[in-house]
Amino acid sequence: MYSLFSKVHKEREWKGPFYFIQGADPQFGLMKAWSMGDCDSGGDEWGQEIRLTELAVQAINKLDPKPKFFVLCGDLIHAMPDQHPSSSYGPKKPGSGVSSIAAKWSE
Repeated sequence: MYSLFSKVHKEREWKGPFYFIQGADPQFGLMKAWSMGDCDSGGDEWGQEIRLTELAVQAINKLDPKPKFFVLCGDLIHAMPDQHPSSSYGPKKPGSGVSSIAAKWSE
């Protein structure tokens, strides 16, 4: 079983230059909300944002050398939990397709 911490342990000492990628504010659902003019309750479709995230993952996978890590920060979804209380409502780890980079998802 892969462990993020086993890789981190190997990276404890400086081994030279590296870079990482920071993505911010994918806000799944915001594009539909803006297009409808209903920013308070229109966050129920995430197709456009998921496609854009997948394009970003494809671009990251083409980089050589690979970044040490990819961090996604900020507003991950647009809709608030009380708007969509179902546990099945949520992104299905769209960044998990990034190859050769340690990935840790918090739920």
